[in-house]
Amino acid sequence: MNEIISLLTILILIIILGVVLMIWIQKYKHSKFSKKDIKKFIRYYEQIRREKDYKHAILDADKLLDEILFKKGYQGSLGEKLKQSKRLFSNIDDVWIAHKIRNKIAHEMSYKPSKSEYQKAMTSFKKAYKDLGIL
Repeated sequence: MNEIISLLTILILIIILGVVLMIWIQKYKHSKFSKKDIKKFIRYYEQIRREKDYKHAILDADKLLDEILFKKGYQGSLGEKLKQSKRLFSNIDDVWIAHKIRNKIAHEMSYKPSKSEYQKAMTSFKKAYKDLGIL
């Protein structure tokens, strides 16, 4: 009887430690960026802002968002990363709209975003970078 109680006690302790470890991993998985990373992201963002071609600017802004989320520990395509990280953004719907504009550019050869689409996408990306602590 004492052996069963001892085994149950050990099993319960192992479960509790496992849960604590999982919580700790989740908390620190999406850690903050180093100063070097932030400088790199800001430099890249400034290059994107100077880009005259709407298509390239939107594609690069989307790539930057993908890289930032990767550095935060999210895995998969950008769409998968956005699903996992949606709580980080003040307006995830705007981020999705910007990403969908990027998808049109990438998948429709003759697609040319209008000036208003460009402005909407770039405003959304900028807000996303701010939400993530880059700007």
